[in-house]
Amino acid sequence: HKECPMIYFQKYLYQQRKKNKDQSIIWYCKENRSKIKCKSSLTTINDTVIRYPIEHNHEIVSKAQVAFLKSRFKVKERVRNEPGIPPKKIFNQEIGKIIKENEIILDKDTVLFAPKYSANKKGLHLQKLKTIPKLPHNTEQINLTNEFILTNDNQRFLIFDTKDGDRIIAFGSHWQLDCLENSPVWHVDGTFKTSPKLYYQMFNIHAWFRDEMY
Repeated sequence: HKECPMIYFQKYLYQQRKKNKDQSIIWYCKENRSKIKCKSSLTTINDTVIRYPIEHNHEIVSKAQVAFLKSRFKVKERVRNEPGIPPKKIFNQEIGKIIKENEIILDKDTVLFAPKYSANKKGLHLQKLKTIPKLPHNTEQINLTNEFILTNDNQRFLIFDTKDGDRIIAFGSHWQLDCLENSPVWHVDGTFKTSPKLYYQMFNIHAWFRDEMY
């Protein structure tokens, strides 16, 4: 499994393969199940190596590679736990943080294994879907709990809910309403493709405020 426990030992990565009754753990090289099929492994007990690995058949794993690998797990965790933030924003934040904290220089070699959003986009989207409840079969089944009617800082986000057959629902934060109030220009967009299946159209109002579109 891609997210099973891993260790970094003597410049190589190992994935946990088996836990024994005596509490020892067998770790196999991360490339064991790849096309490389590296057969190197080691055994630990209480965080101490008791059986050392044989020689690997591939190049060492740099600390930058390990750092980027950790960042990918952190990105997935945040996407699951912070549904209000776009996955791409989380991805860029975490990758940028790892680069800064580990003083990674993005040269021609490092760029080859640096995570790219395009390659992770589908997986992150699936992680985000796990946080979204299944769509109701009719508007009467729509249950707007606090996580959907409040902002991340627990301010009101639900403007109104008609709670009738049409079930027209409007969302907007206090700050967004202030933007609309103070904006000299509004831009409106009625979109059909992204509207939920129970609805015909999703209507958006955007404000030009402080030289930016919101």
